[in-house]
Parts: sequence; C-alpha cells; structure tokens
Amino acid sequence: MTVEEVLDALGATTPEALLRDYQAGRRNFPRINLLRAELRSAVRLGTRPDCLDDPSVDRWNPLWLDHLVRDFEWDSHGRCVSADFDEALPFTCLAGSTLTDINLAGSYLYPASFAAADLSRADFRRAILIECDLSRATLFKADFRGALLRRCSFGGADLSRSRFERATFEFCDLHECNLSRTVFSLARFRGVDLRGSDITSARCVSVTLAGGVTITTDQLDSLLTTLGIVVVAGV
Repeated sequence: MTVEEVLDALGATTPEALLRDYQAGRRNFPRINLLRAELRSAVRLGTRPDCLDDPSVDRWNPLWLDHLVRDFEWDSHGRCVSADFDEALPFTCLAGSTLTDINLAGSYLYPASFAAADLSRADFRRAILIECDLSRATLFKADFRGALLRRCSFGGADLSRSRFERATFEFCDLHECNLSRTVFSLARFRGVDLRGSDITSARCVSVTLAGGVTITTDQLDSLLTTLGIVVVAGV
C-alpha cells in the first residue's frame, strides 16, 4: 500500500480537509484523527493496517499505530509523541468553526482547539479527547457517551442537554458551563473544576468521584442534591 492509502485506512485527515468536506455537505467522520501531516513521514512503506482485515471500532483508533509507524510513542496520558516534533505535536485549530450535527464517534482528537465552535448535536460517542480546548463552544445536545476526556477545557461552554453517560473526565475544566439538563449518569470524575457552573438540573446518577471535583461553597447544596445525598444533623 502507498503511504496515502495507509493514512486513508487509518482515518487520518487534516483540519482543512475536515472543514472542506463538512462544508461540502459531509457529516459523518467516525473514527478519524487529525494527524495526517504528522503521520505521513512516520508510516512505514508497504504497511497494511490490521484494521483492513479486522474492521472493529477500536482497531481504527490511532493508539494502535505503534505497530504501524516509526518514531511515534504513547505517553501515560495516551498522547502520541513524535521525534520529528520534539515530543509535542502542533495544536490543531478548528476554533470558531460551525460543525453542527457532525459525527466524530470513536475519533482520537489530540491536540485540537474547538474553542467557540458550534458543535450542537455533535456525536463524540466513545471518542478520545486529550488536551482539547472546547472553551466557549456550543455543545447543545452533544453526545459524549463513553468518551474519554483528559485535560480538556470546557470553560464557559454550553453543555445544556448534552449526554455524558459513562464518560470519563480526568483533570478537565468545566467552570462556568451551562449544565442545564446535562446527563452525567455513571460518569467518572477525577480532578474536575466545576466552579461557577449551575449543576442544579444536571443528572448525576451513580457518578464516581475519583480524585474529587472543585466547587465553591455556594454550589455544595446543589451538588449534594444532584448526587442524591441528604445531610442530616448528628444525633
């Protein structure tokens, strides 16, 4: 296979190509990554990706690329690093873009900025987002069920009526977000900043607080109520 054919098989694209295809009417971009430029110099010639023989969702994730490319490694946070970029990849910018109804289910997004983008009704189910900037983004009715979110910023974002069932948040910033009717059932939180966000109407059934969340004192009653915790006076 040619290098370009391998990149196509791996779902590798660029921000410019994604925007171009979206503006041309395409909405389905499942299992993609935005690392085409970085991977082009690393893919081994003649490689045949396993995903062509076993097209399961997980095998399309670029976290499998350590079997396919050279000079790429994966750190403890799941970030890919390349010797060509001094262990830091360029920040992919899609800030301010209109991407309503886009399907990015199962995608690997690192590092990327969707700051102030309109991602209403976007599908991020089972996606991996690492060090992504979604601050001030519109994520009304977005679907993040089963997603892994590491060190992502949602500060000031509209997450109203979004779904995060079974999602994992690790060291994410959710301060001053609109969480009206947002569903976090069975989600896992570790080191999450919720200061300034109205969690009164959020649904938090059976959530796991591993490492805790940061809130202000005036949010305490709302959080306890949302979690179904009743505090009674000591006897």
